[in-house]
Amino acid sequence: MKHMMKDYENYILVMILLLSCIYINFCTTIPKCACFFTLIISCSNFISERYGYKIALNNLLFCICVALCVLTQTEYKIGDKICDGLFIVSYTSIFMSFIIANYLLRNIRVIKLPLLVLVAGVIDGFVMSVYFYSIDFATNFVLAVFIKEITYKLLYSVVINIVYYTIKNNSISGLKT
Repeated sequence: MKHMMKDYENYILVMILLLSCIYINFCTTIPKCACFFTLIISCSNFISERYGYKIALNNLLFCICVALCVLTQTEYKIGDKICDGLFIVSYTSIFMSFIIANYLLRNIRVIKLPLLVLVAGVIDGFVMSVYFYSIDFATNFVLAVFIKEITYKLLYSVVINIVYYTIKNNSISGLKT
């Protein structure tokens, strides 16, 4: 029974990860984009904690590949500018930021999720800022987006962390009674 529950939890996490990977590029506002980014990094982290880092990377890579297949013919615009290559840059940035953030925080156990999202968010924000700057967005615009994204990503990760540890502590204390 416990094995079946673990498989069910993995299935739910992978489905959230897959849907988040697809919907992140349909976002038209910074809070929504930051929310989906946080869900992607958080789900990948939960999978990594429960099933191992390699399984988390494989699931993330699988979801990114499926999302890229779904979105190949989609055109993305910000304002009047068509952003060619945005999907590939975005997904590469998410994947690499998860890998680098995990590497940098590999020895941290306490409050790892907010730190992981913050580090991954800064890396992702930097990569995406370079991309937006390279397609001639104004520096002020790129910097404002970067700051807003980091703020929202950190806020969402703290909320997810509070909910996660509240549920985890309640289920542990519920087992003791």
